[in-house]
Order: sequence, then C-alpha cells, then structure tokens
Amino acid sequence: MERIRSELVEGLRRRWPALLLIALTALFDYHLKGQLWFTLLAGGGASMALLFFGRFQRMIEPLTQSIPPGFVRPLLTAVPVAILYLSRWKGTQDDSSALLTAAIIVGFAFFVARYREEINQRLAPFYAERNRLLSRPVRMVLVFVVPIFLTFLLVHRNLGDIGALLGGTTSSPKSPAGGGTGFMIVLTTALSACAVFLLLNEPASHPEQSGGSSGRANG
Repeated sequence: MERIRSELVEGLRRRWPALLLIALTALFDYHLKGQLWFTLLAGGGASMALLFFGRFQRMIEPLTQSIPPGFVRPLLTAVPVAILYLSRWKGTQDDSSALLTAAIIVGFAFFVARYREEINQRLAPFYAERNRLLSRPVRMVLVFVVPIFLTFLLVHRNLGDIGALLGGTTSSPKSPAGGGTGFMIVLTTALSACAVFLLLNEPASHPEQSGGSSGRANG
C-alpha cells in the first residue's frame, strides 16, 4: 500500500500538467456530448495510466516491443486523440476531411518525435523568451484558448460567435460538410497542433518538464 501511495504522489508531482490537460479535455467532451459516464471512464482511465505510468508501461510492453522507443509516447497520445476526434468530435465534417484531420494529428506527433532534438536546437531562443513571458499555467490555458480562437476565426469567420460555446447563439453557423469549411477545419487542426507544441514542448535538457507535458494530448 505504501508503494502505491508513493507512486501516486510521484505521478501527481511529475505529471500534473498532463493530468490537467486530460481534465480539460474531458470537460470539453462533456460539453459537446453531455455524457458524464464517458467523461469519467475515459478521463479516469487516462489519468490512472499517467499516475501509474510505470505499471501501465509494463502492461503494454508486449504490444510496443516492435516500436522504436521514441515513438511509443506519440503513439499512446496521438492515436487516442485521433480516435476521439473521429468518433466524437468531428461534428458534421465529412468522412474524408475528418480522416485527413485525424491523420494530421497522428502525423504531426510522429514528425515531432522524429525531429524533436533538431527542432529544440533551432527554437532554443524562442523557448527562453516564451518561458520568460508565459508561465506554465498560462500556457496550459492557451492550449485550449488558441485552437478555439482559430476555429472561430477560420471556420466560423466570426469571433463574436465564441459565446456559442457557453450556450449562446451564433449569427453565422457553418456546416463543416460544405462550402469549403472542411478544408478550413483541416487547416485549423494543423495550426492548432503547431501552437500546442510551441506552448507545451520543453527542450530535452529539462527531462522532468518534458516528461510531464508530452503526456497530452499534445496533445
């Protein structure tokens, strides 16, 4: 029992940013679907996997032995997000653009995993300035604010409709199934993925921070 409590405390200390992202994502899903059972089941399961990551990693080791170590984490984060998007978050987006959107999520995660060291070297001055101007809690909030802003700017083309997220009405509803809006959703997803990476990624020289933030959704 003492060992479990110790793992729980360590998991909370090291992975609280990822746990916060899971909680916010679960709330987002509940706002869209209104299904508390799914929010608790999926959010709780993901949180337990993070809190006891060592045990979870050993459980799935037979499934990941053929995967290069650097790609296991992107697989565990990006693929579930892509599945959630296809099954619950795509709205009225047609199948082809929804699949392309999901492919961008997965492809971006694996691209970043492959070239992360090179990207970090090139963006080192940016990270220093980012950390000086934006604390981590602020960046965690922006992870949700920026994609929402981009969605209403590019897809709805009316920032005044953001109030619809809180139960208000929209003066310019857009259907992702037509009018070229499907492409704008794909573009918004690509831009949002870049924004989330730039907000949360930490250089490899800070492994404690890197391990905590890369559990999202980076998600």
